[in-house]
Amino acid sequence: MRDLLIMMVFLALLFPTFMMPHAGVLLWSWFAFMNPHREVYGFAQDFQFNLIIAACTFLSWMFSREAKKIPASPVTVLTIIFILLMVASTYTGEAPDYSSRFLSRNLKTLVLSLAILALINSRTRLHSLIWVITISLGYYGVKGGAFMVATGGQYNIYGPANTMIGDNNLLATALVLTLPLVNYLRIETENKWIRRILLGVMIFTAFAVLGSYSRGGFLAIAGLSFLFWWRSKSKVLSLVFILALGSMAAAFMPDKYFDRLNTIETAVDEDGSFIGRLEAWQTAIAIAGSRPLGVGFRAYQKPHVFGKYAPPGIATKALAMHSIYFEVLGDHGYGGLILYLLIGFLTWRNTRWVYNATRGQPELEWARNLALMMELSIAGFAIGGAALSLAYYDVYWAVVAMAASLRLLVKRKLTTMDAHPESSFVPAHGHASETAPDGTTAQRYR
Repeated sequence: MRDLLIMMVFLALLFPTFMMPHAGVLLWSWFAFMNPHREVYGFAQDFQFNLIIAACTFLSWMFSREAKKIPASPVTVLTIIFILLMVASTYTGEAPDYSSRFLSRNLKTLVLSLAILALINSRTRLHSLIWVITISLGYYGVKGGAFMVATGGQYNIYGPANTMIGDNNLLATALVLTLPLVNYLRIETENKWIRRILLGVMIFTAFAVLGSYSRGGFLAIAGLSFLFWWRSKSKVLSLVFILALGSMAAAFMPDKYFDRLNTIETAVDEDGSFIGRLEAWQTAIAIAGSRPLGVGFRAYQKPHVFGKYAPPGIATKALAMHSIYFEVLGDHGYGGLILYLLIGFLTWRNTRWVYNATRGQPELEWARNLALMMELSIAGFAIGGAALSLAYYDVYWAVVAMAASLRLLVKRKLTTMDAHPESSFVPAHGHASETAPDGTTAQRYR
């Protein structure tokens, strides 16, 4: 029954793609981020939804009035170079047949990122994509948070099986990445009931992060909370909210949760899993020193490859790198890591540029808020990802693309406002026109 339902929903939502290619990007994002087909148990589980959506989106784009190019930006160029490096490192690596499976999956992620750059290029479309992210990850946040409260935090919370966020640690970081985007919608939504629902989603999502029992997730949400307080205009109110939420969550968690957090202090000396990570990181450094292009996606998980590059005295057998930074280093060498860090840095620069450029521009206050929330998302991912293998997570790459798109959108808007200052006035309560990428003009309510 669930399989038939998901197929009917899929077909119903696929139809608008043929008229509006950006609708295909939104549908593609929903299936990539939420994996709704993993919530069923029949034939739909392994159906190639994303492949069909991507093909229909591309065809619709080709026959639409949309510009037939990806906007030029440093992030666009570096992403394409990173894709080429991924292909090169895979087929010149230590285990091409094994690595090519991960290449296929991660190529889809970066192609989706480029599709977002090409088609999610207006305020309305950006908002729609953020809603897709909120619904996709908020589902698991509310579901996990409610389970944590109902069980008193006695059990670990996991993500959907056979996905990038199936592991409890990976789910925690994904939820931390999403929290600021949910908050952005809460800020921008005028309906008080929707604002309250979004606040509830944030609270349950924070509970789910703690309920994952992930130490990395705890550090990520703690770091995000500090940055949220630091960047907040009302620091006293923000501090009260964070302390109240933390106290509320702590009341639900059993003693074994705090016992696990206490192991953070003794991790270097006593935690075998942490020592194993240090040994894996040393191996990644050795790989990059020997192979400029790395060994290819996860080839170091092959025992003979790990043993070949592991420094003397490393007792750990082949395992995951448990760090987005060392993961990329082992996969694609120092060149790959430099590209990855540059893309992250430029994404941060895009958010900072938008935040500063829109200061004192009431009409672009939404962009300023979005830039700040995306900056917090990136920071949360950077902290949580330091101890997790999640470098190619699709929601992160969607944020990378959205930040670049937001900068281009704001730059165009500021240029228009400078050329026609009289058109930049927007009444406090009223309608204003918004020019869509295809040249049409729509009315939006402010």
